[in-house]
Amino acid sequence: MKRGKANQFILALLFLTFGVSEANPLNMIDLTVKQSHVLNEGQQAGETSLSRVSVSNPEVVAVHSSDQDLLIFALQPGTSQITLWYENQPRQQFHVNVYSEQRYMLNQFLDLFLQHARIQRHSTPERVWLSGQATRVEAAQLSSLAASFEELDVSQLEQLAADPQMIEMEVHVVEFNRRFLKQQGLSWNPSAQGPSFGLLSDWLGGRRFRLFHDTSDAWQPSVNELGAQSWQGLYAYLGLHTQLSSTLRLLEERGEARILATPKLRLESGASAEFLAGGELPLPQLNKDGAMDVTFHPYGIKINTTAVRLNNGFIRTEIEAELSRIDHAVAIQGVPGLLTRRSRSEVVLPPRETIVLSGLKSSEDQQQRSGLPGHRGLWQGLMQLGSAYESARKETELLVFLTPRLVADEEAQEQERQARTEGYRRHLMRAGCRGLKDMGN
Repeated sequence: MKRGKANQFILALLFLTFGVSEANPLNMIDLTVKQSHVLNEGQQAGETSLSRVSVSNPEVVAVHSSDQDLLIFALQPGTSQITLWYENQPRQQFHVNVYSEQRYMLNQFLDLFLQHARIQRHSTPERVWLSGQATRVEAAQLSSLAASFEELDVSQLEQLAADPQMIEMEVHVVEFNRRFLKQQGLSWNPSAQGPSFGLLSDWLGGRRFRLFHDTSDAWQPSVNELGAQSWQGLYAYLGLHTQLSSTLRLLEERGEARILATPKLRLESGASAEFLAGGELPLPQLNKDGAMDVTFHPYGIKINTTAVRLNNGFIRTEIEAELSRIDHAVAIQGVPGLLTRRSRSEVVLPPRETIVLSGLKSSEDQQQRSGLPGHRGLWQGLMQLGSAYESARKETELLVFLTPRLVADEEAQEQERQARTEGYRRHLMRAGCRGLKDMGN
């Protein structure tokens, strides 16, 4: 019996709660200082009759009533609640927020920037606090907004760590014979192609069963590109297909060039990477206590590079290449010197584009004499007749080829190629091609 009365009391309380919430809906009104708002506009006087008006904070808003309208005037920043009683209608409540013009503009900016649930906004009439997690770009935008609006506090925002953008630097260090480089190293094509006309017909099968696909990044249309974009039917192309190319002949087997190093360096955008192929030369010296100390100086092929990915997709690259070797002709207290060639440059280029650093030239003269031993004087002429002189001059130039690549783009292209190959394999398997063998099994 007691349990039944308790259930009836709970149900009555629920109905009472829902009835109050329906009868007293709370409406939000946002105003700026000196702005007005009209309530009950266009009502007929005979339909409803306003019996009483209550304003919780008359210093913030002022209310003026007429026969048909209720006018609300914003006086100063703050909040106020307006309650309206009617004779034959449930009462209404309005929560009015009055902002300054600067605060209103701030709210408009925040509504534009805060489009997700990772950043929460907490506001009072005096301040606005932001909390949550923001990306690097969002944090920069909100910090700039806080610098313009004193009411905004972004000290509780946590900046998300951005995913690192990895860059791969492919470097080729090649030493050329300058004579060969001048005479035969660079060969330009003597002719260029003129206008071209192409006709592509694909009546059966379509691109799913085609044996070729587009693997080039050239801008001009090719048979592969026309075929990859077509289904069944007849397609034609008419345009100007011109190409002017140069070929750099790297003939290492002939002794005219030497590939000294081919490193591939991976680094995070904004970081640095180093490469050294060579050794370290010991340099003995006395320290401040008079004891013997040894320091080591690196020599050989040394590469220092820094890469930064820009917002437009290009890569700003700073590279310093150095080639040094021991020179026994110059020695101090038994310690040989170093012959060094060094180059430093900073460029901005798109991914997969190659830059060449040149101008690191070297010249060596060698003389060798063989003959009978003797001394200068009377026998000098006879000794010169019986001896042989050999002289040689070697001029070389060091070229550094640098190609930056975005690791994420390379991996995405590799996955796309694998997915395309797998798609071709599945289509051929469904077509009943018995000669296709699955190499994975």
